[in-house]
Amino acid sequence: MPDSVVTQNIGAVQSGGAVVGAINQPQGPVYVGGQQFYGSVTINQGATTAEIVEALRKAGMLSRVMTRLPEEQFRQLLDIVARVTLADAGDGFFRIYRATLPPTAHLVNNPTPSRLLIDLCEQPPIKSWPPLIEFIERLVLVEDIEASVAEELQRWVDVSAGLVTPPTLASEIGRLRQELRAERMKSEGSDALSCLQVYLEADSHNRTQGRKQPLFRVELVLWSPQTDGPLVVQSEQVQQDTGRAKLLWTLDELPLLLDQAFTRREIVSLIPDMRRLIIEVVAPSDFLLFGFERWKRKNTSNTYGVDHPLVVRLRDRLVIDNPADQKRADDYWRAKWKAFCKSVSSQRCEELEWLAQDDLDVIDLQDKSDLACVGLSSPLLPENCEVFDVLRDAGIPIAIWLRGADLGPAPPAEASQLISALIKGMPLSDLRQAIQKVRRSKEVRKDEKHIGNALTLLWDDPDHQPPKYGDQGVFV
Repeated sequence: MPDSVVTQNIGAVQSGGAVVGAINQPQGPVYVGGQQFYGSVTINQGATTAEIVEALRKAGMLSRVMTRLPEEQFRQLLDIVARVTLADAGDGFFRIYRATLPPTAHLVNNPTPSRLLIDLCEQPPIKSWPPLIEFIERLVLVEDIEASVAEELQRWVDVSAGLVTPPTLASEIGRLRQELRAERMKSEGSDALSCLQVYLEADSHNRTQGRKQPLFRVELVLWSPQTDGPLVVQSEQVQQDTGRAKLLWTLDELPLLLDQAFTRREIVSLIPDMRRLIIEVVAPSDFLLFGFERWKRKNTSNTYGVDHPLVVRLRDRLVIDNPADQKRADDYWRAKWKAFCKSVSSQRCEELEWLAQDDLDVIDLQDKSDLACVGLSSPLLPENCEVFDVLRDAGIPIAIWLRGADLGPAPPAEASQLISALIKGMPLSDLRQAIQKVRRSKEVRKDEKHIGNALTLLWDDPDHQPPKYGDQGVFV
C-alpha cells in the first residue's frame, strides 16, 4: 500500500472558467491506476472505468458530472474512449479538446482522455450542443481511428444526445456533423494537403514552327502548410543555344518543367507529404480536353496522374471581360462552393447528379443552389467546348466528364453508370482521391483505352485562387 499523503483543504476550484464551489474531501487517500491522491482527482492512463467512477465518487465530483450526463452513459463513454488508439495519444486527444473549446476557456493541464472527458462534462455549453458531444464528433474524424470504434462513438452520441443536459436535438447533431466535415475539408484543402498549381496562359502571338502547337507562358505555384500562402516556384530551363531561360512551353514539354521543379530540394522540402500533393492545372477552356493526367514523370511510364490527384481548373473564370458579369459569376461560384462544403460534400460519389449536355441551362443551374457538383453523361468532343461557358456562368465548381477523343470511334453507352461504378463508396469531398484511385488501378494502367483513362475532374476552389498577375508572379 502506498504511503499516506498530506491532506489539504481544496477549497474553491475552477472548471470551464467558473468557480463551482468546494470539493468534498474523501475520508482517506484514493488510489487510481497505482497513484494516490486526496481531494481533487488525478487519473493515470491505465485506470479502469470502475476506478475512475469510484474515485470521482469519493472526491465528491461524481454528482457534479452526473448533472450533465447519466452515470450509465458516462461509463459507456469511458469504456469506448479507452479503446481509442491514436498515433500521438496524449497530444492527439488534447488537440481535439483544445479545438472543441473557445479560446477563453479554462483548460485542464492533463492530456489523459478520461480527465478531459470529466472536464468537458463540466464545461458550459456555448453552442446548440454540449462541448462533450462536439469532442466525440471531432474524435470520430481523426484519420487513424478504427472504423468500428468511430461507429460506436457516433452511436453513443445518437443515443445520448437526448439524455445530456441540456438535451440536444437530432437535427443539431446533424448540423454539427456537417460543420465539422466542412471544417475538415477546408483544413485538408489549405493545410493538411499541399497543392502545386500549373497556371497556363496561351500566347496568342506565338506557336511552334509550322504553327502546329500552341505555346504557353507557365507559372508554377506551391501551396503547403510551410509556404503560408501561394509561393511561385517557377523552374526555368536555360536553352543551350541561346543561354537564355525558356519562357514559352508546349503542353507536351510541361512534364519536363514539373520534373525540374521536383529535383529542387528547396521546393520538395516545403511539401510535408508527397502522397498528399494535389496537382491543379489552370487552363483555358479550349484546352480542358487535353489529358493532363497522362503527363509522364521523368520520361518513364509513370504518370503524374497516377502519382498524384490531378485536376483541372477553369482559367476562364478569372478573365471575364465585363466587370458585372465577372462579379455575378464569382458570386454564384462562391455560393455553390459554400453549398458543397456545407452539405453536398458528404454525399457519396455514386449520388453524383449526371446531366446530358442538352440539360445544361445556365439559369436552371444558377437557380439550383445545392447543385455544386455535376457529371456530364456523354463524352465531350472539341466542338462541345461551350459546355465550359455554362459551367463558368452557372458557378459550378466541380464537374467530371469523359474526353470523347480518348475513347475511340465507339464510346461506351451508359458512361455515367460506368463511372459511378468506378468511384462508388467515397464521399464527394474525396472525389479527387477517388479519381486518382481509378487511375492507379492495374486494370486502367494496363488498358490505354479503358474509360478510366479518359476521365477529367474539374475542381475549382474559389478560396484557393492562383496568384495570376500577382506581384510575385511571372506575369508582371
